[in-house]
Amino acid sequence: LKPTPLHLPFTSSILQQLLEMLPFTSSILATARSVSNRPAFSHVPYRTTRTFRTASILLQEGAVASWYDTGLRLAEPEGVAQPEVPEASSTVCSWYDTGVRLTATEPTKQSEPVKEAPPKSLPTPPLEGPPAFAKLDVRVGKIVEAWEHPDSDKLWCEKIDVGEPEPRQIASGIRRWYPTADTLEGKNVLVVCNLKAAKLGGVASNGMVLCVSSGDKEVVEFVEPPADAPAGERVICSGDFEMDVPASPNQVKKKKLLEKACEELKAVDNVATYRGLPLTTASGPCTTPTVSIGTIS
Repeated sequence: LKPTPLHLPFTSSILQQLLEMLPFTSSILATARSVSNRPAFSHVPYRTTRTFRTASILLQEGAVASWYDTGLRLAEPEGVAQPEVPEASSTVCSWYDTGVRLTATEPTKQSEPVKEAPPKSLPTPPLEGPPAFAKLDVRVGKIVEAWEHPDSDKLWCEKIDVGEPEPRQIASGIRRWYPTADTLEGKNVLVVCNLKAAKLGGVASNGMVLCVSSGDKEVVEFVEPPADAPAGERVICSGDFEMDVPASPNQVKKKKLLEKACEELKAVDNVATYRGLPLTTASGPCTTPTVSIGTIS
């Protein structure tokens, strides 16, 4: 007798046939009970029981086995030799052999290749516009009048001619370095004219005078244009960029153009510079008389 592996669909068919044979099997079993018939039918109960138990084991979910692998070791009746049972196959077993119930697994689905997302393009950096100083309206001015601030011992109030019909009123916190009005009046200075009007200590101020400071802040003085530069002339930076149309006071404040420009305004060898380039008028460069190296604001 050769072992034949019985798979689940095939085993179900066998069980159905066995169920159909139950009436006939019952008749045989009844005949086998007769004492006179026992020698001839002694193997019938054994074989029938074994067949049904084998079929029931094979119907376990996902099991694949043959009746040789079921682990059933029923005692043989006298005179009936049990066929030699081969060792259980390494790939066919039942829970009788291992103590582990195997369950059917669906065939592994072949995973689809992962589609790589296209590389994200880096955002294009915005085009660099004109330098901050190119948007400032810095003009030559002349102080025509100066007086002490009524409520502050640090501020001077000045009237400065910047080429407009009326002089501008500007407040400057330079009283420590210019103690008297006569040290201010008649001075040529540089004035940032496109700033929003403000109040300093309650006094209106419409612009800012550029000053240079030494490294230790002990010396603060005006940045001076050439003596013959006319009031109202725009100060430019002679270099590799062109001056732009002055920004509006709102734009200067919103974009912090003055703060950005001051970061790069320096005194170098007594010359006022922006990015290392001289600030000039038609009459020549602007200077810092006593401060060789310093910052401008």
